[in-house]
Amino acid sequence: MPSSSHIIVGLDVGTKTTRVIVCEVNPSSRDPHVIGIGTAPTHGLHHGYIINRADAISSIRQALRDAMRDAGVVIKNVSVAMGGISLNAESVTTTVTVEHHSGEVSESDIARAIEACEDVLYTRTNNRRILHTIPLRFHLDGDPVLGNPIGMKGKKFSAKVIFVTCLEHHFDEIVSVVRDAGVNVTDVIAAPLATSYPALSHNHKMAGSALVDIGAETVSIIVFEDDKLISLDIFPIGSTDITNDIALGFQIPLDDAEQVKLGALPKDDPKKFSRSKLEEIIRARFADIFELIDRHLCDIKRSNLLPAGIVITGGGALLENFNIQEFAKSCLHLPIHIVTTTNIVSHSKKKLDSSWYTSYGLCCSIQHDAEVYYKGPSAFGNVGKQVKKTIGKLFKQLIP
Repeated sequence: MPSSSHIIVGLDVGTKTTRVIVCEVNPSSRDPHVIGIGTAPTHGLHHGYIINRADAISSIRQALRDAMRDAGVVIKNVSVAMGGISLNAESVTTTVTVEHHSGEVSESDIARAIEACEDVLYTRTNNRRILHTIPLRFHLDGDPVLGNPIGMKGKKFSAKVIFVTCLEHHFDEIVSVVRDAGVNVTDVIAAPLATSYPALSHNHKMAGSALVDIGAETVSIIVFEDDKLISLDIFPIGSTDITNDIALGFQIPLDDAEQVKLGALPKDDPKKFSRSKLEEIIRARFADIFELIDRHLCDIKRSNLLPAGIVITGGGALLENFNIQEFAKSCLHLPIHIVTTTNIVSHSKKKLDSSWYTSYGLCCSIQHDAEVYYKGPSAFGNVGKQVKKTIGKLFKQLIP
């Protein structure tokens, strides 16, 4: 049995399915080694937020028991993915005066600039919790800073920072139900960010790319450029809407519509289901999804301008009877890659599908310890320590 100190666990409470993945830290590999998985149908959630605590707790407990039985370990601590329509990203720019009489920029100046951005954010928004704080760029006396600004001389130091936030009560609810399910919450990471760890390569993030995760009731988009997160958004639409459309279009029960969506035509009357009509129904809903994605890219001035294109993942991308890739290309005019299977190998040597990216990404973020997307001050820790820790990690990236 692996030592508990070498075990990391990712918990993804999706609207349709709760997934737990148990990994062992592998010193000889960049990626954690999967030793067990667990799933359970999710109850008590809608669009990613809790609507029935008892049902949500029951779903999490069931998935945890399944994972513990599969891995042969006791799970005490988990890292949790924060999803849902309340996730948001907003950028803030502020300027501070360099403190030292010599005019040399110090860590203290950078920390004050980042904290000043946070103060501005809180004047704009209410009832929100900072999950991640990402410094995008620095300026000194109006000139861009390339690399590490410490030691440079000037008077005015500016920082542009992007904050990933969620509604405070959504954060508190998910942490509370996970704890009531019997485990400690050691970390909370925005679900799209967690998914990006295994789903996007360093080259994708440097060149400019977007990751789209099509879930049951939400679609998320996260955009990277120069290896930094530059935008994130969640749309209240998902593959369940396709199921509902099929049920209405063919006048069949929802359970049958779900099977038809996944490619299984009922044996009793297969002629009733016209392939052209089914494709028309699915196409119409994906047109809505891709319109929202393109609108977001237009808003951030990246429409048709992502060299590494768009990677589409999630359970909603696993449809066999519709060519999502070609349709997405025609709508978005960018390179499109649909991820169905992954390189994540379970302990039974079976490759997991892309719906496991989020829970596995939580484990990757812990093992890599490369997170410049650091904790906000109101989440799990002291602001000074968090800022200092993150500045150090940021500089490791800036120094050649």
